Amino acid sequence: MVSEKTSALIIDDALTVRQSLRAILSQLGITRAETASTIGEARRRINSTQFDVILCDYHFGDGTSGQEFLEELRRDGKLSLSTVFFMITAESTYERVVAVAEVAPDDYLLKPFTSAQLHDRLVRAENKKQVLLTIYNKIERGDLPGAINAAKELLDVTKTYRTDVIRLLAHLLMETGRVNEAGELYSSLLSTRTVPWAKLGLARVFGAKGQGEQAEALMKSIIADNHMYVDAYDQLATHFITQGREDEAMAVMEKALAVTPHNLARLQQAGQIAYRLGEHGKARGFLERAVAHGGNSNLLDPRAVMYLAISCYAEGKQREAEKMVHLLTGLAEREPSYERRMLLVLSNAARAWAIGKPDQAVFVLKEIGNHILTPELTFELAVDFLSVCARMASGETAVLDWANFIVKRFAVARAASEKMEIAVKQSKELTGVVQFISQEINQLASQGAMLVVQHKLSEAADHLYTHAIETWNARLLLAAANACLRCAKADLEDSYRLGHAEKCVEILVAQRYEPETVDQLITELRAVRDQIQRKDQNTPPTA
Repeated sequence: MVSEKTSALIIDDALTVRQSLRAILSQLGITRAETASTIGEARRRINSTQFDVILCDYHFGDGTSGQEFLEELRRDGKLSLSTVFFMITAESTYERVVAVAEVAPDDYLLKPFTSAQLHDRLVRAENKKQVLLTIYNKIERGDLPGAINAAKELLDVTKTYRTDVIRLLAHLLMETGRVNEAGELYSSLLSTRTVPWAKLGLARVFGAKGQGEQAEALMKSIIADNHMYVDAYDQLATHFITQGREDEAMAVMEKALAVTPHNLARLQQAGQIAYRLGEHGKARGFLERAVAHGGNSNLLDPRAVMYLAISCYAEGKQREAEKMVHLLTGLAEREPSYERRMLLVLSNAARAWAIGKPDQAVFVLKEIGNHILTPELTFELAVDFLSVCARMASGETAVLDWANFIVKRFAVARAASEKMEIAVKQSKELTGVVQFISQEINQLASQGAMLVVQHKLSEAADHLYTHAIETWNARLLLAAANACLRCAKADLEDSYRLGHAEKCVEILVAQRYEPETVDQLITELRAVRDQIQRKDQNTPPTA
């Protein structure tokens, strides 16, 4: 590995340190070494070149830390798994940070160090990369099942880097939905010693299996044991958000940011939570920091930019808001998508309202409001739409009608209704709409279930189908598909309801509903179609 062909990037804000590290690498035979004095410059170099070795300083004054930059690179997919990433630091406390980091460097070195020490660490890191290379290659090709098999084979034949292989394997199992197998790995490791990342992995397993209380208790215990384990904060905050406990999620994110004040993902998460809670000043504070630190990063979330624009408008800071709308326009042009275009629509509506043109605001909102039954409209966008309406024009007749349709479509579970209710809490009228329509959807679903219990299957199928097609509500679509499918199975002549089942599934596919559930329905539909085809082939023609 250490040769004249090895490419390296040195990231440090001190010129003398960059020169010193370059000289040390040269002594080791690494002559292809580039340097970067800022995180922004490092981003640009990594975007254009793949390096074999990266040496990054941990501390960059008041800016993004080396650890935060490493997390960004991993999450953005900009860092090859084969690249050796070393953290260089003068802070002995970094050992406590890296001990619980979900995204850790391959190694770290405390300043000052010798060329011999760096050489030994590089060789050790390269040896580990070579052991895991087969797994890494399959991951980067997108062959996760192959990577899992390679990891299992490696566990059978070597004891070297066993913990690293277990960690990688468990993560891959979680990624592919093999939750129970991942849980067994984590539990087995924890039975021999306490490993923070394995405890957090087990908490993820509990969460994936719907055991929320166990997951929450475990995450809280992890944080109690080590307040610097920021990944546990992230996971706990996500857990609270899923349950509609936004206040608690906000408190958790603030604690995480006390540890990593410049982390882009956490700043955006905290700002978006504050926005949803209606705390515009707090939202603006977090999101301004996010934009300042991540303006050139692909991880800058357009939704965070929109929230910042609207928060600025709400506080009368029109100049700052205009800058964010300009930034969002650039993001939408750079990577065009339905979601980015709609976020820009919402920002423009907020702008129209802020400059005293409510009619124009409502007109702009029509681009979303008049197309609620479109597959591209996600739940997240629907909630954003409701929140903008609640802040601006909740009394408008058109807005009330749009809110009615949106809630009918997206009130699929209690958690979804609670999120919509939080989004509109600033509007008494829209809060009433969310509560009333959510109750109405529950009643429609209950009526269908009652008809099934009473063995009125055809009546249940027709009732559910009518309201499912009218609302595009995934809960009603799923219930209607199942009821219509049961009718078709009971009577192969009932092509009418079989067609209804297929229509419901078609909409669920377009909405990207849970793939496993939809795939099961498609399999059952094909089986019924096959039965009908065989029946037709075996039926003699009438005279």
